[in-house]
Amino acid sequence: MKQLFLILTACLSFALSPAAAQIIQVKPVDEGPQVPGFAQYRADFLDAVRARDIARMLDFVSTDVHLSFGGDEGHAAFIQFLTRPEDLYSPEYRHLAKKHRAEYWAALEDVLTLGGQFKDGKTAFSAPYTWAVDIDLPQMFTPYETYFVMGSDVPLRAGRSGLSRVIATMDHEVLLLDFNELDGKEKRFLKVTRGNGQQGYVRADQVTAAVGYRARFERDGSSWKMVMFLAGD
Repeated sequence: MKQLFLILTACLSFALSPAAAQIIQVKPVDEGPQVPGFAQYRADFLDAVRARDIARMLDFVSTDVHLSFGGDEGHAAFIQFLTRPEDLYSPEYRHLAKKHRAEYWAALEDVLTLGGQFKDGKTAFSAPYTWAVDIDLPQMFTPYETYFVMGSDVPLRAGRSGLSRVIATMDHEVLLLDFNELDGKEKRFLKVTRGNGQQGYVRADQVTAAVGYRARFERDGSSWKMVMFLAGD
Protein backbone atom coordinates (compact mmCIF):
# COMPACT_ATOMS: atom_id res chain seq x y z
CA MET A 1 0.00 0.00 0.00
CA LYS A 2 1.48 3.30 -1.06
CA GLN A 3 -0.59 5.34 1.35
CA LEU A 4 -2.94 4.49 4.15
CA PHE A 5 -5.03 7.40 5.32
CA LEU A 6 -6.03 7.18 8.95
CA ILE A 7 -5.85 8.82 12.36
CA LEU A 8 -3.90 6.78 14.84
CA THR A 9 -4.94 6.97 18.47
CA ALA A 10 -2.60 4.31 19.82
CA CYS A 11 1.12 3.69 19.41
CA LEU A 12 1.90 1.49 16.44
CA SER A 13 3.81 -1.71 17.06
CA PHE A 14 6.16 -3.15 14.50
CA ALA A 15 5.57 -6.70 15.65
CA LEU A 16 2.58 -8.59 16.94
CA SER A 17 4.49 -10.15 19.82
CA PRO A 18 2.65 -10.19 23.18
CA ALA A 19 5.35 -8.06 24.77
CA ALA A 20 5.35 -5.23 22.25
CA ALA A 21 2.05 -5.26 20.34
CA GLN A 22 -0.70 -2.78 21.13
CA ILE A 23 -4.25 -2.11 20.05
CA ILE A 24 -4.44 0.18 17.02
CA GLN A 25 -7.45 2.47 16.78
CA VAL A 26 -8.74 4.84 14.13
CA LYS A 27 -11.35 7.21 15.49
CA PRO A 28 -13.83 8.84 13.06
CA VAL A 29 -13.00 12.37 11.94
CA ASP A 30 -14.83 14.73 9.62
CA GLU A 31 -13.42 18.09 8.55
CA GLY A 32 -16.17 18.61 5.98
CA PRO A 33 -18.15 21.14 8.04
CA GLN A 34 -15.06 23.39 8.25
CA VAL A 35 -15.76 24.64 4.71
CA PRO A 36 -19.44 25.60 4.29
CA GLY A 37 -19.33 25.38 0.51
CA PHE A 38 -18.11 21.80 0.64
CA ALA A 39 -20.49 20.85 3.43
CA GLN A 40 -23.47 22.03 1.35
CA TYR A 41 -22.12 20.34 -1.79
CA ARG A 42 -21.74 17.03 0.05
CA ALA A 43 -25.21 17.26 1.59
CA ASP A 44 -26.81 17.98 -1.79
CA PHE A 45 -24.85 15.15 -3.43
CA LEU A 46 -25.99 12.77 -0.70
CA ASP A 47 -29.61 13.83 -1.21
CA ALA A 48 -29.31 13.00 -4.90
CA VAL A 49 -27.75 9.61 -4.13
CA ARG A 50 -30.45 8.67 -1.64
CA ALA A 51 -33.10 9.74 -4.15
CA ARG A 52 -31.38 7.58 -6.81
CA ASP A 53 -31.47 10.65 -9.07
CA ILE A 54 -28.65 9.83 -11.49
CA ALA A 55 -29.23 12.87 -13.69
CA ARG A 56 -28.86 15.20 -10.72
CA MET A 57 -25.88 13.26 -9.38
CA LEU A 58 -23.89 14.03 -12.51
CA ASP A 59 -23.88 17.70 -11.52
CA PHE A 60 -21.63 16.77 -8.60
CA VAL A 61 -19.24 14.57 -10.56
CA SER A 62 -16.35 15.59 -12.80
CA THR A 63 -16.81 14.78 -16.47
CA ASP A 64 -13.55 12.82 -16.36
CA VAL A 65 -14.03 11.22 -12.93
CA HIS A 66 -11.54 8.39 -12.32
CA LEU A 67 -13.44 5.17 -11.52
CA SER A 68 -10.99 2.27 -11.65
CA PHE A 69 -7.39 1.28 -12.14
CA GLY A 70 -8.41 -0.20 -15.48
CA GLY A 71 -9.09 3.09 -17.24
CA ASP A 72 -12.81 3.53 -16.53
CA GLU A 73 -13.64 7.22 -16.32
CA GLY A 74 -16.24 9.83 -17.17
CA HIS A 75 -19.99 10.18 -16.81
CA ALA A 76 -20.89 7.32 -19.16
CA ALA A 77 -18.78 4.86 -17.17
CA PHE A 78 -20.20 6.20 -13.91
CA ILE A 79 -23.76 5.61 -15.12
CA GLN A 80 -22.80 2.10 -16.20
CA PHE A 81 -21.40 1.30 -12.75
CA LEU A 82 -24.56 2.67 -11.13
CA THR A 83 -26.99 0.76 -13.34
CA ARG A 84 -24.99 -2.47 -13.93
CA PRO A 85 -26.87 -3.64 -17.05
CA GLU A 86 -27.17 -7.42 -16.97
CA ASP A 87 -26.21 -7.73 -20.64
CA LEU A 88 -22.67 -6.62 -19.74
CA TYR A 89 -22.25 -9.84 -17.76
CA SER A 90 -21.69 -13.27 -19.23
CA PRO A 91 -24.76 -15.50 -18.71
CA GLU A 92 -23.36 -17.36 -15.69
CA TYR A 93 -22.71 -14.11 -13.83
CA ARG A 94 -25.81 -12.08 -14.66
CA HIS A 95 -27.37 -13.00 -11.32
CA LEU A 96 -24.67 -10.86 -9.68
CA ALA A 97 -25.69 -7.63 -11.40
CA LYS A 98 -28.28 -6.67 -8.77
CA LYS A 99 -25.87 -7.38 -5.90
CA HIS A 100 -23.04 -5.39 -7.50
CA ARG A 101 -25.38 -2.49 -8.20
CA ALA A 102 -26.53 -2.35 -4.58
CA GLU A 103 -22.93 -2.52 -3.31
CA TYR A 104 -21.87 0.36 -5.56
CA TRP A 105 -24.67 2.62 -4.37
CA ALA A 106 -23.94 1.72 -0.75
CA ALA A 107 -20.23 2.49 -1.21
CA LEU A 108 -21.05 5.86 -2.74
CA GLU A 109 -23.28 6.74 0.19
CA ASP A 110 -20.53 5.66 2.59
CA VAL A 111 -17.93 8.05 1.16
CA LEU A 112 -20.43 10.87 1.59
CA THR A 113 -21.26 10.02 5.21
CA LEU A 114 -18.11 8.58 6.78
CA GLY A 115 -16.11 11.78 7.20
CA GLY A 116 -12.69 12.61 5.83
CA GLN A 117 -10.08 15.34 5.70
CA PHE A 118 -9.16 18.31 3.54
CA LYS A 119 -5.99 18.28 1.46
CA ASP A 120 -3.95 20.74 -0.60
CA GLY A 121 -4.89 23.89 1.29
CA LYS A 122 -8.52 22.83 1.55
CA THR A 123 -8.91 22.66 -2.21
CA ALA A 124 -9.43 18.88 -2.05
CA PHE A 125 -11.16 16.46 0.30
CA SER A 126 -10.43 12.75 0.81
CA ALA A 127 -13.05 10.34 2.11
CA PRO A 128 -13.88 8.25 4.05
CA TYR A 129 -12.03 9.01 7.29
CA THR A 130 -10.12 5.73 7.05
CA TRP A 131 -8.45 7.22 3.98
CA ALA A 132 -7.58 10.60 5.43
CA VAL A 133 -4.20 10.95 7.16
CA ASP A 134 -1.04 9.54 5.61
CA ILE A 135 0.75 7.29 8.10
CA ASP A 136 2.59 3.97 8.03
CA LEU A 137 1.27 0.79 9.62
CA PRO A 138 3.37 -2.15 10.77
CA GLN A 139 4.84 -4.01 7.81
CA MET A 140 2.61 -7.05 8.23
CA PHE A 141 -0.48 -4.92 7.55
CA THR A 142 -0.61 -5.42 3.79
CA PRO A 143 -3.22 -3.53 1.75
CA TYR A 144 -5.68 -6.35 1.21
CA GLU A 145 -5.37 -7.71 4.75
CA THR A 146 -5.92 -4.41 6.60
CA TYR A 147 -9.46 -3.90 7.88
CA PHE A 148 -11.09 -1.21 10.01
CA VAL A 149 -13.73 -1.78 12.67
CA MET A 150 -16.56 0.63 11.90
CA GLY A 151 -18.04 1.20 15.30
CA SER A 152 -17.76 0.82 19.07
CA ASP A 153 -18.43 -2.25 21.21
CA VAL A 154 -18.04 -4.50 18.17
CA PRO A 155 -17.74 -8.10 19.39
CA LEU A 156 -14.78 -10.33 18.61
CA ARG A 157 -15.98 -13.92 18.80
CA ALA A 158 -14.26 -17.21 19.45
CA GLY A 159 -15.84 -18.87 16.41
CA ARG A 160 -17.34 -18.15 13.02
CA SER A 161 -20.88 -17.68 14.32
CA GLY A 162 -23.05 -15.08 15.97
CA LEU A 163 -23.65 -17.64 18.71
CA SER A 164 -19.95 -18.03 19.51
CA ARG A 165 -18.57 -16.67 22.76
CA VAL A 166 -17.57 -12.99 22.78
CA ILE A 167 -13.90 -12.81 23.76
CA ALA A 168 -13.45 -9.04 23.42
CA THR A 169 -15.18 -5.88 22.23
CA MET A 170 -13.50 -3.47 19.85
CA ASP A 171 -13.71 0.28 19.30
CA HIS A 172 -12.70 1.49 15.81
CA GLU A 173 -9.68 -0.80 15.68
CA VAL A 174 -7.37 -1.70 12.82
CA LEU A 175 -7.33 -5.47 12.25
CA LEU A 176 -5.20 -7.86 10.26
CA LEU A 177 -7.31 -10.21 8.16
CA ASP A 178 -6.28 -13.85 7.98
CA PHE A 179 -4.81 -14.33 4.49
CA ASN A 180 -6.90 -17.47 3.94
CA GLU A 181 -10.05 -15.35 4.07
CA LEU A 182 -9.07 -13.79 0.73
CA ASP A 183 -10.38 -16.72 -1.30
CA GLY A 184 -13.15 -14.91 -3.14
CA LYS A 185 -15.88 -16.58 -1.09
CA GLU A 186 -18.41 -14.45 0.74
CA LYS A 187 -18.37 -14.93 4.51
CA ARG A 188 -20.57 -13.59 7.31
CA PHE A 189 -17.66 -13.73 9.75
CA LEU A 190 -13.97 -13.06 9.10
CA LYS A 191 -10.96 -14.37 10.99
CA VAL A 192 -8.81 -11.45 12.17
CA THR A 193 -5.92 -10.54 14.46
CA ARG A 194 -5.98 -7.47 16.67
CA GLY A 195 -2.97 -5.22 17.17
CA ASN A 196 -2.23 -6.99 20.46
CA GLY A 197 -2.08 -10.38 18.75
CA GLN A 198 -5.48 -11.65 19.91
CA GLN A 199 -7.30 -13.64 17.23
CA GLY A 200 -10.99 -14.17 16.68
CA TYR A 201 -13.89 -13.62 14.31
CA VAL A 202 -15.75 -10.42 13.46
CA ARG A 203 -18.92 -9.95 11.48
CA ALA A 204 -18.04 -8.95 7.92
CA ASP A 205 -20.53 -6.08 7.80
CA GLN A 206 -18.91 -4.45 10.84
CA VAL A 207 -15.54 -3.92 9.18
CA THR A 208 -14.32 -2.29 6.00
CA ALA A 209 -11.25 -2.97 3.88
CA ALA A 210 -8.38 -0.51 3.57
CA VAL A 211 -8.61 -0.99 -0.19
CA GLY A 212 -12.36 -0.41 -0.23
CA TYR A 213 -14.07 2.45 -2.04
CA ARG A 214 -12.74 5.94 -1.43
CA ALA A 215 -13.28 9.29 -3.09
CA ARG A 216 -11.50 12.54 -3.78
CA PHE A 217 -13.34 15.80 -4.24
CA GLU A 218 -11.70 18.91 -5.67
CA ARG A 219 -12.69 22.55 -5.74
CA ASP A 220 -12.74 24.35 -9.06
CA GLY A 221 -13.42 28.00 -8.40
CA SER A 222 -16.53 28.14 -6.24
CA SER A 223 -17.78 24.64 -7.09
CA TRP A 224 -16.79 21.14 -5.97
CA LYS A 225 -16.67 17.95 -8.03
CA MET A 226 -15.97 14.32 -7.26
CA VAL A 227 -12.86 13.53 -9.33
CA MET A 228 -12.19 9.98 -8.08
CA PHE A 229 -14.30 7.09 -6.80
CA LEU A 230 -12.65 3.69 -6.82
CA ALA A 231 -11.54 0.64 -4.88
CA GLY A 232 -8.41 -1.52 -4.97
CA ASP A 233 -4.73 -0.81 -4.58
